[in-house]
Amino acid sequence: MGAYTSRLVETIVRFGLDNRYAAALAWRRQAEMGVMDERTAEMLLLTQVQRMIEAVRLSQNFLPRPPELEDLAQLPEIVIGHLLERENVPIGISLSGAVHCVIAGKSGSGKTVEVRRVIRAVEKRNRMGSKPVVIIVLDPKGDYVDLPTLYGSHWRHYDYHSTLRIGFNPPAGVPFNVWINCIATTVCARMRLIASRVAFANAIRHLVAVMNKGNSGPVRFPSLYQIYQFIRRLPQKALSGKTQYDEALRNAHEGWLPATGDLFRTENGLDLERDLISKGQSAVIHMPAVEPPEVAACVIDLLVSQLLVGRSFRGHRVDQLEVLLIIDEADDAVSWHNEQYFGGAMSPISTAFKKLREFGVGIVVSVGALNPVSQHVLNNAEYCFLFRMGDDACAEKARRTLQIPERCRGMFKGLQPGQCIARTPASPEAVLAQIDYIEPCRTVPGDFDVNPHIPDRPIDDMPEVLEEIKRLSGEYRHTEARRKRAQYGGLSPKARELVMAASLRPFVPVARLYDEIGAPSAAKQRAIREELTANQYAEMVELRVGRRNLLLIELLEAAQTLLGKPPVKLKGRGGLAHRHVAAWIELVGKMRGYEADTEWVVPHTNHPVDAVWINEGSNHVFECVTGCSENIGDHVRAAFLVSGDVVSDLTIVAPEKQKLDGLRCRIESVPEFAVFLDRVHFAPVGDFLKELGW
Repeated sequence: MGAYTSRLVETIVRFGLDNRYAAALAWRRQAEMGVMDERTAEMLLLTQVQRMIEAVRLSQNFLPRPPELEDLAQLPEIVIGHLLERENVPIGISLSGAVHCVIAGKSGSGKTVEVRRVIRAVEKRNRMGSKPVVIIVLDPKGDYVDLPTLYGSHWRHYDYHSTLRIGFNPPAGVPFNVWINCIATTVCARMRLIASRVAFANAIRHLVAVMNKGNSGPVRFPSLYQIYQFIRRLPQKALSGKTQYDEALRNAHEGWLPATGDLFRTENGLDLERDLISKGQSAVIHMPAVEPPEVAACVIDLLVSQLLVGRSFRGHRVDQLEVLLIIDEADDAVSWHNEQYFGGAMSPISTAFKKLREFGVGIVVSVGALNPVSQHVLNNAEYCFLFRMGDDACAEKARRTLQIPERCRGMFKGLQPGQCIARTPASPEAVLAQIDYIEPCRTVPGDFDVNPHIPDRPIDDMPEVLEEIKRLSGEYRHTEARRKRAQYGGLSPKARELVMAASLRPFVPVARLYDEIGAPSAAKQRAIREELTANQYAEMVELRVGRRNLLLIELLEAAQTLLGKPPVKLKGRGGLAHRHVAAWIELVGKMRGYEADTEWVVPHTNHPVDAVWINEGSNHVFECVTGCSENIGDHVRAAFLVSGDVVSDLTIVAPEKQKLDGLRCRIESVPEFAVFLDRVHFAPVGDFLKELGW
């Protein structure tokens, strides 16, 4: 033999490949007989032989020595398989203590086989005369539809899409208020609206109060559809005080109602204790193709909460398992990502893993990937059966969960279907186990059972609810009006908005301020004017400018106090209109880049002009004539004759052109003004407003 054929034979023998693979045995014989060339031996060593060696290494068991039968702390009452290297040592579940089990592995690894094996073992034990354990299976794939046929009439089969009705009615013995808080948190978290849970809870409280007034029959709780109708007919903010919370609930309901169909259309739906457990009946709940996935998670949370909250308030504490809840394909329900939507609190299923042991309820969850599973669930799982993992991250999470050495991580890739690494209370160390095979389900779903329930009614057929809506709407409007009056200092909202706008932009015409606050109707504008002037918050006057009337506003002391500002007297002489015109002239001057001011005293005199523009030593003064014009000559005389050459130009400003023409004639008729008439100008107010864009 050559170098490569000799090495090929040596490698096959050293790793025992010829005992595991028929192809390796054939290659060894060909090499020993001398009928294999060196090139073929080299290619086999580099490719197929290496893959065989890797597979052998993965299948090696690095776990501690498996226990003998006498080493077990207790023998399992529910046997589902045996240790892979000790076929006489059973592996299974004991019915005392916490029966909280996590089964994880990729598709086809054996998870469903184990669940079915658990169900068969429990049913076998039930027939032996012991107190029966009720089994409730949530079946998203149809892998358990044959159970009612296999195990008899004490099994029920409900279908999410047709016969099942789940209501928000509380378990027996639970105070209404406690249960309302519980379901509001659960439903809103699954809706991704945890901040809206107060509004949702308040809606349920109002409906429960009126629906059960004088009711002597079963407790009636509103359906999801009734809650939506109730919220939609109330004014916004009537339930929570914030519009966005109520609006978010309405929008979420509009998506959930079509998605859930008739599932929540009941005033008293499935009660696990009343309808199943108290009668010793088990059930399969068929839940295929439930979308969106948060709806399926919400159903799981509600059923788990019935057992958790109900048994907790009734003080139902036992040492033996009474109910086994099996949740197949529970990835979304137990993921740490979904748990974040509960606002820092634990989800119902995580809480159940922690507390249901005391109440005789066990939980079995099956997931495809272990890495996303909430740490709360893994920390409280007494039984872990971890099958072949799909990726390195899940394999590492499985290794840490089982607390096995790092070199054991590769074992998860080499597990065959039905093989798992398990941790149970029977042994302190993880063990390699083989789950006994059981036939899969090949049954087509037949007729489904109908669970006892009370159908919901339209709100229009419930006069007591309509009366409550009317009462709450009236109460809300009264409270809101009172709040606004207190908030706005006795003013209506629009009036206060106008006051605020006028304080930020003094001297702006009221018409422009109305545009800024939403342009109320003419009738509303008149009402605002009367409200502000009658209560002495503002003074308003109209100024005729050209062919239009401008409404002007000036805030009074009461308005300044309302805004939390000290009273301020605005600059400018004369009345309100006169001060506004002077302020407009000042604003235009500043827009042109001049130094501008009002009430400027002409040097060498004690005469103040209405406005001035100062530019490179030139003083252009303005006199505003909005009312009386008798003293216009005194203004001209003070500007030019008394002050000397300090004033370069004088412009007389008036609202209307006709008034300007009269002023021009009066000034030109005075002989002493003749020498500086070329420095006297006349301008309408409209020119300044046009430049300001008003």
